[in-house]
Amino acid sequence: IFPSVNRHKCVDFTMGAMEASGECRDIPIEEVSLNSFDSWRSDIPSARVVHLKGFANELGMYYDEDVLKTLQEECSLLVWDGDDYSLSSFTRLVPKFLDFGPDRRAAAFRQISESSMASFKKSWSKVAEMFPGRLAVIPVEVPQDPLRLLGPAEIRDCQDLPPARKSFVLLGRAAIKVTGATRVLAMGGGGVSLKEAELSEDQDIRWTVFALSRGHKEMFPTLVDWAVKNGAEVIRGKDPNEDLGFGEVSVGFSDFEGAAVHRALTNQTM
Repeated sequence: IFPSVNRHKCVDFTMGAMEASGECRDIPIEEVSLNSFDSWRSDIPSARVVHLKGFANELGMYYDEDVLKTLQEECSLLVWDGDDYSLSSFTRLVPKFLDFGPDRRAAAFRQISESSMASFKKSWSKVAEMFPGRLAVIPVEVPQDPLRLLGPAEIRDCQDLPPARKSFVLLGRAAIKVTGATRVLAMGGGGVSLKEAELSEDQDIRWTVFALSRGHKEMFPTLVDWAVKNGAEVIRGKDPNEDLGFGEVSVGFSDFEGAAVHRALTNQTM
């Protein structure tokens, strides 16, 4: 259990409560260029950087405390791929992470466009107010920056993707390249996260995937499908509808030998 630290005026981290408080005012969110990112992160080593991914909507809260516990133990800098703040998304954990203490920072890598950056800043302004100087957005030009950071081979591996999905995959891969992180926590995840995981298979990146659904059957392969097939760490047992979070694998974990699958409720390794 993670009690809220009552240092801040807006401590329940719901957008309604933050907007209702007259003492929370919009402030600029710091923009940090790719070239300046290492300076902004200060002395936080790559080993203390964790990337957070997952479903952006309809996400149950079954594993929030589990993810926060891991972040509290392992993470000083939390990174995500620029999603707006939402209580139905994994992004709801960002302010709770920052509330662990002044040594914690968070950074969002966001694809550049005027409307996109405006939406991001509006969405996160209240959180920035609560944690001044500890939340930044890193604008990324897609595909130019990923091409420079990742090289043409990885770009070619994404050529068959639909344009929008390709842009998000390249954004996520570029972010990991810049941070040098080797740790990813994923609260569910769809086709974008799945492709990112596939592209990281020959790299020393540890994925932990929490088996979560969005309350309906996924019609296409998801990140948890990849995790089970490839022996990544999968945490399961709390979401009663977790089977709906699979696109391909509908028969259960036990049919896939070698997967590091854990029952979250019983702590039993299968």
